[in-house]
Amino acid sequence: MSLTLNALTGLTLGVLSGIPLGIWSIRKGYIDKKAATLSIIFSGLYFMSGLGVFLLALLFYFSSSILTKYRYGVKLAKSVTEPPQGRKWTQVVGAGGVAAILSLLSAFLDYFEVSKLTLIIASVLAVSTADTWAVEIGATSDKKPRLIVAPWRYVEPGVSGGVTLRGEIASFLGALFIATAYFVLSFLGIFSSITLVQAMMIAMLGWFGEVLDSILGATVQVKYRCPVCGKLTDQEVHVCGARTEKAWGFTPIKNEVTNVISTSLVALIAFLLF
Repeated sequence: MSLTLNALTGLTLGVLSGIPLGIWSIRKGYIDKKAATLSIIFSGLYFMSGLGVFLLALLFYFSSSILTKYRYGVKLAKSVTEPPQGRKWTQVVGAGGVAAILSLLSAFLDYFEVSKLTLIIASVLAVSTADTWAVEIGATSDKKPRLIVAPWRYVEPGVSGGVTLRGEIASFLGALFIATAYFVLSFLGIFSSITLVQAMMIAMLGWFGEVLDSILGATVQVKYRCPVCGKLTDQEVHVCGARTEKAWGFTPIKNEVTNVISTSLVALIAFLLF
C-alpha cells in the first residue's frame, strides 16, 4: 500500500490550513499548545479524505469552540468550564482521534470505498459534536443533571453520565447539524450524493453515540466521592479542595477513553449499516 498523490496533496493542504487555525485557537484560548499541534496533524489527516471531511471537522470544531464560551459565567460558577488555556491534547484525541484514523485509511481505498468511509467518518464526527453540544449547553441548565442509568438520582453538573433534557436536545441538534452539513455538501457535489434517510441515519448514530458515551461515563468510567461534602465527581481532587476517594469504575477509564470507545462503536455500527 502507498499513499496516492491526492492523499499527499490533501495531507499538505490540511496541515497548511491547520497551522493558522491552531495559532488562532491558542490565542482565543480554545486549546493549549499541545492540543493545537495535534489538531494541525489531524487537519492534515482529515483533508486526506477530501475537502468534505475537512469541512465537517471544521464545523464540529468551530461550533464546539463557540459553545464553550456560551454562558461562560454560568458554567464558571458551577466549576464546569474548560481551563483558561483551553482544551488539552487528550480531549483532542477523544473527540477527533477515531475520525482522524479513519481518514488516514481513506488514502488506501478506491473511490467507492471512500464514499462509504466518509459516511462512517461523518457519523463519528456527529457523535463528537453531539457530545460536546450536550456538555456545553446542558451545563447551563437550571436543573441538576440526572444519572442516565439511574434517572431518579441527581449528580453534580460536570459529572460524566449526568444528563439534562436541555443537554439531550442539544445533543440531537448537534448530530443533526453534522448530518445536515453532509447532505448540503453532497448536494453541492463535494460528497457523493446521499438520501435523506442516510442523512437521518448519520444524525441518529450521532445522538446514539452521545447516549452511549453517557452510559459508559456513568458505569465504567472512574468515579470519586468527596469525603467532606459527599458529592460525586470525576476528579481526584474535588472543587472544595478535598482529596476524593474512589467510588466505582475503572481507574484508567477517563472521559477521553469513553469518547474513543463510543466513537469506535458507532464507526463499527455505521460500517454495518452503510
